[in-house]
Amino acid sequence: MLACAFLATGGTLGALVYAPEKAGGSVSVYAGTGDAAGSGRGGFSVSRGDAQPGTPPGARPMARSKPVSVKIAKIGVGAPVDPVGINANGIIEAPPIENPNLIGWYKHGPTPGEKGPAIILGHVDTYTGPAVFAELATLKKGDRIEVSRADGSVAVFAVERVEHVSKKRFPTASVYGNLDHAGLRLITCGGTFDREARSYTENAIVYARLVASRPGRDASALTMSFLKDR
Repeated sequence: MLACAFLATGGTLGALVYAPEKAGGSVSVYAGTGDAAGSGRGGFSVSRGDAQPGTPPGARPMARSKPVSVKIAKIGVGAPVDPVGINANGIIEAPPIENPNLIGWYKHGPTPGEKGPAIILGHVDTYTGPAVFAELATLKKGDRIEVSRADGSVAVFAVERVEHVSKKRFPTASVYGNLDHAGLRLITCGGTFDREARSYTENAIVYARLVASRPGRDASALTMSFLKDR
């Protein structure tokens, strides 16, 4: 298979700022040098969001704690998480392609379970075969995603919807915009592979909402195991 050349913003992300929600209305997020339409630096006004029809009511947001692993039983995913930032080109970093089972979490945004949109990234394939998010786009509304966290807790999310979008029209406001609840966005490559650009033409984006949390027994052990293997 061909490699997933990951692009998570549809343009340069630059100094993406996640601004805590302001009382009494919508809030803004700024995305570097261009928005989803490539029209230049600007703020995206994001309305308060209710749960999508058919999605369980949201749970109370959790305190900040870094993600350790992600489990998606529906598609057989059980993978460690590594924090990622922004590269020199202003684009969100992808997890190392040499480790196809590694998931990235955008460390400058909310942690999964915390109020706001937590961003999770993963490859769809590598040069040698399928990667961790090979089946991500097959998820359906209501499917569960579990994130084990460094404090030992587990954040449980329910899928609200799945989108397939052109990388040239990435929905920056929908993905990165502030929320009044704990949300999760999982992003991978999709569409066809452009051999000239050496990149896929689309992103598959899963939108999910926190529906439950519970004490976890494996997060600390996973943290030690992951650090030992690095």
